[in-house]
Amino acid sequence: MKKNRIITAVLVGLVAIFGVVSASEISQNSTLKENNTKISSQLKDTKNDLKQTKSSYADYKENNQIFLDYGTDAVSQIKDFQNKENALKAQDTVTLSDKEEIQALRKLYNSFDKKQKELVDDKTLIKFEEAIKAEETKNATAAAEAANSQATTDTIYTKDVGQIVGNSRSKIYHVPGQAGYHMSGANAVYFNSEEEAIAAGYRKALR
Repeated sequence: MKKNRIITAVLVGLVAIFGVVSASEISQNSTLKENNTKISSQLKDTKNDLKQTKSSYADYKENNQIFLDYGTDAVSQIKDFQNKENALKAQDTVTLSDKEEIQALRKLYNSFDKKQKELVDDKTLIKFEEAIKAEETKNATAAAEAANSQATTDTIYTKDVGQIVGNSRSKIYHVPGQAGYHMSGANAVYFNSEEEAIAAGYRKALR
């Protein structure tokens, strides 16, 4: 009887001991599992961050490759050229008032080196220059026509007004066929006959 109690006590003790160990192991395993989960999550986040960093760098490189290839100053000049050219393109048309700016653009383009000219051409600039040249030609033609028209207006032929024409300054009159018969309208005085001219104090021209 006493022996059984001892055996029972031993068994109970062993169960108690093994039960504690099992609970401890379970607790440790649970902690390890949680830690592994956290580490896995951190690794996943790190991979995502790395992927995002690579993507951002790729975007940066793509957007800034031009600076990497040609240099900041060269690209700044190109962008300045393009901005000014685009401002002119936004207008309905270029006029003579834009001539100085177009000349400045030409000067800037001519200063570009070979690499810069690989990135931008002057086709649009040439069109601007041609438009300015056409406008200047048009204005020059109009000015010449206006001058000719004024000269025609100032010169009045006696055949359209009267047969005798006198010069109000020299007091000399001319008849058809004489060298001075056609003269500036500003000095011309017209008579219907030589008698009328003589009566007005004019004398006949020798030739």
